[in-house]
Amino acid sequence: IALYGIGSIKDERLYLALQNKKVNFHRPDDFKNWFNILIVHQNRFKGHNIGKNKKNYLPESFIPSFFDLVIWGHEHECFTEPVYNSEVGFHVYQPGSSVATSLIQAEAKTKCIGLCEINGDRFRIIPIKLETVRPFIYSQFELRQFADRITNQEDIEKLIEEKIEEALAEVNKGRESEPKMYNDLLPIIRLKIEYSGYAMTRTNFVVSKYSGKIANLN
Repeated sequence: IALYGIGSIKDERLYLALQNKKVNFHRPDDFKNWFNILIVHQNRFKGHNIGKNKKNYLPESFIPSFFDLVIWGHEHECFTEPVYNSEVGFHVYQPGSSVATSLIQAEAKTKCIGLCEINGDRFRIIPIKLETVRPFIYSQFELRQFADRITNQEDIEKLIEEKIEEALAEVNKGRESEPKMYNDLLPIIRLKIEYSGYAMTRTNFVVSKYSGKIANLN
């Protein structure tokens, strides 16, 4: 196994260095007989910079094609399977963060590590679910979906309570089927509500009722 690593570098600097062929990888003479792994810690996808010439990420096409596997750090979303990039001819594995670091849908995926088994030029990654991650339930809905039920603010509050109860029920169901994964830590619940056409004034009042039941009351 030949293992290469690039620590976190300012994205634009690395982009330009690779684009201008300023980065050299020292390879064994018989590198085709080795299993070549690159570990990087950079933005994998284009960011939100204004303008067309975005350089705040590492394009996979900039990575030399002699690698067999690229293990991608920095990105938080967990993918349990490596993805093959046919353009450059290597697989990319993105294990993601070990805990939820922001309340977005991608972070609600099951957190895993991967055990990589290599045999010659073939490999597989066996996902192993982490057992010490705080449960995180993400849900989103639009109030207009429930227009026939909403006549006042109290109806909206009741609907939000129902959605919180559904999330708590999902956690409890998980604790019954996979008690190690759905541990005893208070769960994080994120409700993303599209409320166009309605007034949202007392969500904090609703959430305060769940003190001791959810972790993110704020």
